[in-house]
Amino acid sequence: MTTPDFSRPVLAIDTSTAFLSLALHAGGQWHGMHTEAGNRQSDLILPGIRSLLSEAACTVSDLGAIVYAQGAGAFTGLRIGIGVAQGLAVPFGIPLVGIPCLDAVAYQIPDCECVLAATDARMGEVFYAWFDTRRHERLSAYGVGKAEEIALPESCRGRRRCGQRVRARTAARLCRTAPHAHRRRLSAAGTKRPLSRHRRRTRQSAVYPR
Repeated sequence: MTTPDFSRPVLAIDTSTAFLSLALHAGGQWHGMHTEAGNRQSDLILPGIRSLLSEAACTVSDLGAIVYAQGAGAFTGLRIGIGVAQGLAVPFGIPLVGIPCLDAVAYQIPDCECVLAATDARMGEVFYAWFDTRRHERLSAYGVGKAEEIALPESCRGRRRCGQRVRARTAARLCRTAPHAHRRRLSAAGTKRPLSRHRRRTRQSAVYPR
């Protein structure tokens, strides 16, 4: 597998929610798009990527990596994002880096020994996991359940905990998380089946990182 080159332009794609979020880091500058797309992700994603590339005066072949949201999230949206990422990457041999969505949330609070990252899973539940963003470690398995039932894991006891509400995750956060996730081998980069699918009768299908 080709090693990602984060010194070159990097494109990030997040279609895990009802929002289409794209980011391009090129020449030390950020170019981004974050818009509510609903069920129009497939209509908007390629024009959005073309617009960002045009703003940065670069082409797909210039990219050193393509970063994509790996889940947890809506099955259909994630399949769209991953399909586009692979379609752009394969002809040019561009490395793919899959980022679990909760990792991107956690790294909005850097340098903290115990961070709880959680996102809406609908039906009164959340996706969640515990992280040490100082040492770049995940302290628990990825889970889903009611917020009031989340317990502090043993691995967090004695660590400094950080309490802070953060703004919505955008694709730019995936770019910033990618180097850490690549070093920790948390991603399933470049594989044809980077996602596992779990069905729950209480809500729409969702995709979870392995």
